[in-house]
Amino acid sequence: MPLEHLRCVAHYCTVASRQALGRARQGIDHRVVGGRLNHRALRVWWGQGACFVYYAAHHRVCWRPMMLNIENRGDVAILTLDDGKANVVSEAYSAAIHQGLDAALSDAKAIVLTGRAGRFSAGYDLNVVREGSPEAAAAMREAGARMMLRLFTHPQPVVIACSGHALAAGALILLTGDTRIGCAGDFRIGLNETAIGLALPEYGLELARARMPAAHMTTSVLQAALHTPESAIEAGYLDQVVEPDQLMAAAVEEAERLAAMAGEAYATVKQRIRKPSADKMAASI
Repeated sequence: MPLEHLRCVAHYCTVASRQALGRARQGIDHRVVGGRLNHRALRVWWGQGACFVYYAAHHRVCWRPMMLNIENRGDVAILTLDDGKANVVSEAYSAAIHQGLDAALSDAKAIVLTGRAGRFSAGYDLNVVREGSPEAAAAMREAGARMMLRLFTHPQPVVIACSGHALAAGALILLTGDTRIGCAGDFRIGLNETAIGLALPEYGLELARARMPAAHMTTSVLQAALHTPESAIEAGYLDQVVEPDQLMAAAVEEAERLAAMAGEAYATVKQRIRKPSADKMAASI
């Protein structure tokens, strides 16, 4: 996969970090493809088929598989997110979606966003929320919020193929899509924040108000009800459910249909419909 299809989240490194990076990347075909600075002493760079991450707090370098795959089928860009585990909404996950959207703007007319088989996304990384520093948790949540706002307001048609469980921030991502197609199976979808002792942030409430029937706000948001793919349609998370082996075909077919009407008119009407909610989301981040 071309490296330009990925975003590297590059952070400030101490001298020790730089030395460790230098030792770890000897002989590795690597290239930094973008970056920014914040308070975390972490550096990420991508190589052929993998990335390497230096965690200054733990003085170790870890190998990670590439999270984002982009496949272009005609006018449709298929963005597949797979972290090899639960597809948690980490800073790297949010950065990967931004990079996929950037690529789609230049190479496609519509998008299909999907996850790994059985796990669309488990939401924010609870290890960071519960065991990391408050600054790290805040940075992860802010990155996720800005990613969701961009998905919600993206000018191209966005079809989400929900490949399995979608919980917490994973369910919020479903609410950003234009058309959401799920697959049948023993999966759970919903905003379970209250059940695990977390308050849904204001941007999440705005997404729920924008996309969910008012009658479901109390049970699905306040009382953290989890849904099967079939009941998730009535609750507002999904628009359609198909068999797992039909998921991608159905999503691409829908994206192709929407691509035929994509353009200035589609983008303008979408912006007008979603602007009131998007403005409130942006103000809360």
